[in-house]
Amino acid sequence: MAVPPPAVASSNWDPNTRRVAEEIERDFDVRCSTYPGHRRTGQPWGIDAWVASFRSRANRVREQLSDRIQHYVERNRLGIDYMIWSCVGGRSSGVRACS
Repeated sequence: MAVPPPAVASSNWDPNTRRVAEEIERDFDVRCSTYPGHRRTGQPWGIDAWVASFRSRANRVREQLSDRIQHYVERNRLGIDYMIWSCVGGRSSGVRACS
């Protein structure tokens, strides 16, 4: 079951980032989002793939899902320049991919 992004999130991406987010959503049954200011050089390029609710910890199954998303993105590149693990209390809460 997909975890919804927080209420302040949006899907206002540039076309290539939208393609990547939609591919991650389709292949992993997660929801992706971005938010105002979550970008570099003024372009909406950041993607958060939600595997746990906002400010909560992922359980072991959801952490494994994060690992699969990370490996998929690394293996296929998808135009991603870097990834950031978002952690809460020492446990993964999701994958942040930036192009």
